Amino acid sequence: MKLKIGLLVDEGKVEAWLFKGLQRILNSDYAEVTLIVNNTTAYHDNTSQYAVYHALRTLDDKLFKQKPDAEIKEDITALFPDAAILDVTPKQSTYHDRLEDTDIQTIKEHKLDVLIRSGFRILRGDILTAAKYGVWSHHFGDQRQSRGMADGGFWESINKTPQTGVTLQILDETLDGGTVLYRSWALTQQISPRKNINFLKWLASPFLARTLKKLHRVGEDAFFDEINSVENSLSFHDMPLYKKPANLEALIPFAKYLYKFTKRLIMKRFFDEEWFVMFNLDPKTSKSMHHYKRITSPLGILWADPFVVEKEDGYYLFVEEMSYKENVGHLAVLELDKAGNITKNTTILDTGSHLSYPNIFQEDGEWWMIPESGASRKISLYKATNFPYEWKLEMHLMENVKSADTTLHYHDNKWWMFTNIDEDEGSLLYNELFLFSADDFRTTEWKAHPQNPIVSDVKSSRPAGKIFVENGKMIRPSQNSSHRYGYGLSFNEIMTLTQEEYKEKEISSILPHWNKKIGGTHTYNCAGKLTVIDAWGLRNKFL
Repeated sequence: MKLKIGLLVDEGKVEAWLFKGLQRILNSDYAEVTLIVNNTTAYHDNTSQYAVYHALRTLDDKLFKQKPDAEIKEDITALFPDAAILDVTPKQSTYHDRLEDTDIQTIKEHKLDVLIRSGFRILRGDILTAAKYGVWSHHFGDQRQSRGMADGGFWESINKTPQTGVTLQILDETLDGGTVLYRSWALTQQISPRKNINFLKWLASPFLARTLKKLHRVGEDAFFDEINSVENSLSFHDMPLYKKPANLEALIPFAKYLYKFTKRLIMKRFFDEEWFVMFNLDPKTSKSMHHYKRITSPLGILWADPFVVEKEDGYYLFVEEMSYKENVGHLAVLELDKAGNITKNTTILDTGSHLSYPNIFQEDGEWWMIPESGASRKISLYKATNFPYEWKLEMHLMENVKSADTTLHYHDNKWWMFTNIDEDEGSLLYNELFLFSADDFRTTEWKAHPQNPIVSDVKSSRPAGKIFVENGKMIRPSQNSSHRYGYGLSFNEIMTLTQEEYKEKEISSILPHWNKKIGGTHTYNCAGKLTVIDAWGLRNKFL
C-alpha cells in the first residue's frame, strides 16, 4: 500500500526544486499525494525595515542569475489533479501560522501518513500530529548550527562558512528542531548567497522521494530505529539565532558582499589557477607532504588527476593534460624513470570534449581505463590496444547520467562502481557519491545500492583516486571540497561493503597547510615506490 501524502502550500504553488522532487513521487509505487492544503493568504514581507537586505538580494540576483532557478513558482495543483484541495486561512502572528481546529480535523479525516510543509511559516499545535508520521520540512542550513532565518544559506555565504548543511526533518514545537530524517552538506558559494541557496535547494530536491521510498521499503520500525540511532542523539543548540537583518544590521553584510565581489574581480584580473603534479619516491617519507617534489609541466599546460602504473625501468604516469588557453582536457601518459624524471610525454586519448581522471586498471591480462567524460553524459570503458599509447572505446557502462570521477574496485567477487552523480541540473557534482555493483565490469547491468547515495557530504563524497589496501584496511581516497573545489583529501576506511550495506569512516586527511604557495590537492595514487598527488596554486598572469 502506498504512503498517503499531504502538501502544505502557499497559494497553490511550490518552488521549482520541490516541484521536481514531487514529480519523482507522482508515478512512484511507494507514495501518492491525496491532499493539498492551500494557504490562501500567504504572508509576504515587504516592510521598509528590511529595505537594505532586499536591495542586497536584488543586486545578488542580477549579478548571479541562476539557471535553472530553484525558486521559480510552479502550480502544484496541476501536477496532482486528483488530490483533494483544502483552502485554509490560518491565523497569523509575528512569525507563526496556526490553522483552525476545523481545518485540522478535516486533514485528520484524510488519514495521511505524512504532511509535507512548503510555504506557511512556523507551525505550532495539533497540525504537527495531524499525519501519522508528522509534518516533514526541509531546513537549509545545518540546524545544529543555523536556526531562525527562512532564507537558509544566506548567512553561511556572507560569513564564508566552508560548507552549508541541509536537512529534511519532522517538525516539533522547537524552532528548526525535530527529528532529522536526512542530512547533507554542500560547498558554500561564498561569493553569492543567491548561488548558495540555489545549489542547496537543487541538492535537496531528491531527499523527499529517497526518504519516503526507504520508509515504504523497510517499514516503520526499522526506519525509525535507524533514524534514531544515527541522527538524533542528545544534542544542544547554543548558537545564535539567525534573523533577517533590519536596515542598520544589513549594512555589514552588504559591505562584506561588495568586498568579496570586488576581490574576486581583482583576483581574476591578475591571477590564474595553476594545477600541477607532485611525487615522492620514498615510501618512508610519503606521509610527509614536505618531501614531495613538483613535476614541472610545459608553459601554459595543466597536469592533474594523476594515476600511476609501475614498469621495469620506471613508471607510467597517466594525467589529464589541458592547455589553459583552449580549456578542454585530453589524456596523456608521462614516462618517468626511477628517479622521477620525465623521459617521454604522449597524448593517448583526445575525443574533442573534456576528459580527465584517467582511472586505469588491469584485468584478465588487459589494461582498461574509465576516464571522466562528464560532457558526454556517459560512463565509458576503454581498452588498450597498444599499452600505454593507444586506446579504443569498448562500451558505455552507463548513459544519460551526469557523473564524475568514476572509480572501480573489485571486492568479494564483485565489481563495485563508485561515482559522483548529479540527479538535478541545478546541483553540483561535488556532493553525492553513488555505488553500483556487477559480476563483470564489462556490462550495462549495474545494480544500484539501496543506500544510494552512500555519501552525501561535500567533505568526502567525490572520489580522489584508486581504492587501496594498507595494513589490512580498505581505504577510499576522496576529495574534500568544503572550502572550495580541490581544497583537500580525505582517506576513508571502508568498514562494510555488501550489496545491502555500506559503511565508512574518515581516518586521515591532507589539507593545504604544508606550503603557502599551495591552495589545495584533490587526487592521490601510488604504485611501487612512487606516490603522486596533484596540487594547485595561483600564478600571476603578468610575471
